[in-house]
Parts: sequence; structure tokens; C-alpha cells
Amino acid sequence: MNSVYKKLFLMLGVIALLYSTVKVAWSNEKLIPLNEYIAKQTDPRANQYVYTRCAGHFLYLAEIFRDTRDKQQKISEKLYGDRVIFTNLASLILWTKNKDKSLSNKYIEEKVYQFRDIYDKLSNENYLKRGEYISEFMKSDLITCNIQRKTIPKEYVDLLSKITGKDL
Repeated sequence: MNSVYKKLFLMLGVIALLYSTVKVAWSNEKLIPLNEYIAKQTDPRANQYVYTRCAGHFLYLAEIFRDTRDKQQKISEKLYGDRVIFTNLASLILWTKNKDKSLSNKYIEEKVYQFRDIYDKLSNENYLKRGEYISEFMKSDLITCNIQRKTIPKEYVDLLSKITGKDL
């Protein structure tokens, strides 16, 4: 009976450890600049994470620039459009792995909003410290995301264009 309790306690400990590890991996305390993350990657499938994070960043910025003034509204629309492209790309990559389009879309959409919330928190913290919403960290990620937007692999562009019926 004692060994059953020990095994149960050990299993609960392992589950708690796994949960906290997954939670930390997506938390803002552990985000590194995207350019550093990309430089460390050798697996082309790492694009799913990069595209998801860029989608979250673009979504956050689109919400900031949403305004009735024409210039800011155009910026917001461009950022939102890029968010949609990156979300679709990340979903497409996941879909090719798990063959479940609905599940892939839902999972990526949830992650995009989590990243949006992380960038929102970073922005608010930076505003309290420096009086600016966009931190150097966020500017660096924005530059990296813009580079990613210009260098999307042709195979992804072709596949997404075929699925959506639109040219990217």
C-alpha cells in the first residue's frame, strides 16, 4: 500500500513538473528576441513558432493602431493583414504534421492570442518604466517579423495561395 502512494505521489510530481515546464516555455519571462531564436534553429519546422509569435505581435500592434484617423487605420489594416498571413502559415505547417485542419486552426489561434497578451504585458511594463509602449525588445521582434514576411519559403506561399485562392 505504501508503494502505491509513493508511485501516485511521484506521478503527481512529474505531472506538475511537466505542466510548469510547458507553462514557462510560453511565458513572457522566457521569450528571447526572435532573431536570436531563429539563429539557434536548424529545423525548418521551427517556422511554426516564429509565424505564430509574429502573428501575435502583429495582432497586438494592429489593435494599438486601430483608430479613426486614416493613416493609423491603414497601418492597423496592414498589420492585421500580416497577422492573418502568419496565422494561416502557422496553421498550415501544423496541419501538414497532424492532418487535422480544424484542430490546427484552433490551436494556432489560441497561441496567437497568448502571444498578443504577452506583447501587451511587455508593452504596459515598458510604458510604466520608460513612457513608451513599444520596447526595444518589441522593435527588434517587429524587424525580424518583417524580414520573415519578406522571406516566406515559396512552398508555403504556393500552398497557402492554392488553399485561399489569393496571391500573397
